[in-house]
Amino acid sequence: MEEQQRTELRNMVSIFVGLMFVRVYEYFLSDIGRPTLSFISYAAGILLVLLFNRKHCWSLSDFGIQGVINHSFWEVIFPALIWVGSLAIIIVPEYLICTLGGAEESYFDLICFNRHVDLVLSKSDNTILVSWTIMGALICAFRALFLEIYFRGFTFGVLRKKTGFYACNAIQAVFYTMFFFVGPVRSLLYSEDKGKTVVLFLLFFVAQFLFAFRQGYLRLVCGTIWPCVLTTFLFNFFTYNVVIIGLGGTEFVNYADYIRWILIQGICLLGTLAYCKKMKKKFPPPKPNQAELEEMKALEALEAQQEEI
Repeated sequence: MEEQQRTELRNMVSIFVGLMFVRVYEYFLSDIGRPTLSFISYAAGILLVLLFNRKHCWSLSDFGIQGVINHSFWEVIFPALIWVGSLAIIIVPEYLICTLGGAEESYFDLICFNRHVDLVLSKSDNTILVSWTIMGALICAFRALFLEIYFRGFTFGVLRKKTGFYACNAIQAVFYTMFFFVGPVRSLLYSEDKGKTVVLFLLFFVAQFLFAFRQGYLRLVCGTIWPCVLTTFLFNFFTYNVVIIGLGGTEFVNYADYIRWILIQGICLLGTLAYCKKMKKKFPPPKPNQAELEEMKALEALEAQQEEI
């Protein structure tokens, strides 16, 4: 059992390293004018996880795809609403301040996925805009599925067997953040103002880490990845379709954007901790029956004998 866990851990790290090489190659393609929307990375990640599963034979429940859902609203929808509420707590007051304060620039711009494909459209052409937004929603859904299956399903699942929850959750959050490092690192290498870029890099790290760390709590308490998938979908859909100028204006839009997301993810994390505490009381984990207890004791005894040998 111990040797199998070590093998799974080594394979998980190797897969992540291989995936990061793919990310670097994919960003090289983007540099020469061939946007891929990260689909090469997603396809490589799916293939590598399938190869892992071929060797280790994980079930869907091991990945968090299947599991016991006591109440769909409380265990899938409500966690996503916590994120939506955290978003509203920050952007609604900021919007009112900008609007009532007579800001010269608009608070936000609806881009309908336009920025990510460099598609030139007239905003009067509602049919094309709606169609492209729907296509963007499908892309966001696929992206959310991949990220949550890979990080909160696969990575979290492997680490959970070897470490306690807090270490497991922190490590998977670091892996998740590192997955998005290629773009910021590239910006740092080619930046003329490296001091400014380093600050933005650190703000980016904190924002991504807080989001992933919060998702790990949902994975533990809810037992499946589906509340994580729904939250990630909403997060991606919002960021792909809305550009917020905010209080900083265009001059400080990058700083303001990351600080805003840090505040949103921090509030969301606090709300999620309160939610987890409530869920443990509302849906306590079932106690193992006598047969399960005897089976667990037998496995522990067998492992002890193997260690002595």
